Amino acid sequence: MNTNWQHFLNTQIPAKTTFSAESSTPQIIALTQFSVLKISGADSLQFLQGQLTTNVLQLTEQVSQFSAMCSPKGRVIATFFLVKSTDAVLMILPLALLTLVKDKLSRYLFRAKVQLTVADNELCLIGLIPENYTTPLFHLEHDVRPLFITHANEHAMTIQIGLRTLVIVAAHHACEYWHNQGMHGYQVSTLEAWRHVDQLSGLPWLTPDTTEAFIPQMLNLDKIEGISFTKGCYTGQEIVARTHYLGKSKRSLCLAECHSATSLLATTEVFLSEQPNSTPLNACGQLLSVSQQGTHCTFLLVINHPDYLTSPLQLIDQTPVHLLSGHPINE
Repeated sequence: MNTNWQHFLNTQIPAKTTFSAESSTPQIIALTQFSVLKISGADSLQFLQGQLTTNVLQLTEQVSQFSAMCSPKGRVIATFFLVKSTDAVLMILPLALLTLVKDKLSRYLFRAKVQLTVADNELCLIGLIPENYTTPLFHLEHDVRPLFITHANEHAMTIQIGLRTLVIVAAHHACEYWHNQGMHGYQVSTLEAWRHVDQLSGLPWLTPDTTEAFIPQMLNLDKIEGISFTKGCYTGQEIVARTHYLGKSKRSLCLAECHSATSLLATTEVFLSEQPNSTPLNACGQLLSVSQQGTHCTFLLVINHPDYLTSPLQLIDQTPVHLLSGHPINE
């Protein structure tokens, strides 16, 4: 992270900033949990085309993509936004997976004219959430607009994620941008608030504990244009395509909630409630990401297909789990 930006945030973010799921004022958030990897060079688009799940050749400066990188076995290593700038592709990904993703991409470079550069010192990330935000990202059957519309000016690029905005701003302009938003009524909020809205939107972010645990369809990437089935080969493509054309993923992503006095972690397992006492509990799902406000937990849950319709769910300590929709999110 840019040192001046870090020092500025230390003076701007109150120590007791709290997360509110439905704030009555617009919120501004320093997205320090993300990093920016810049992919540049004459071969950058063709290189990414052979590694990622989306059709990178269709990436434009007006429309960004939510994409993924898979292992040869078709398991998702990481998800990220791809943003096209004038001279490079910017990959916005979890900071915790930056080194892993950069190292794995480097292994495929060979003699390609591609440079991988961490841009966290020159670019800062800011999130803007409108007041009383409760609207999910989109539903494809009702919304035919391009996803992730992108705008750029001299100092910043903005990605529209439903009704909220992800801002990529030059580090030397970030403090001024932050102050300007404050003058327009934006109040400082927490990373937890952005994570909560990501969950409402069905955006599946991975962690070091969940990397390579799921194929893309289990994360509903096919529902948010995160997979191209016509672009040709890329690492892991055979498994992803086989699931699409010859079968169907047995798991999908749902939005759920529970009340828990303890903090829940990604990888926490969910079980069917109705099982004979003599039957060992069998996990039917796994938490992907969690946001918590007091004892109320909201999370994205990767769950076996039949189970979210047929049986009550619980945690291992018998805490009831409730789905917030009757079907996978964004379906």
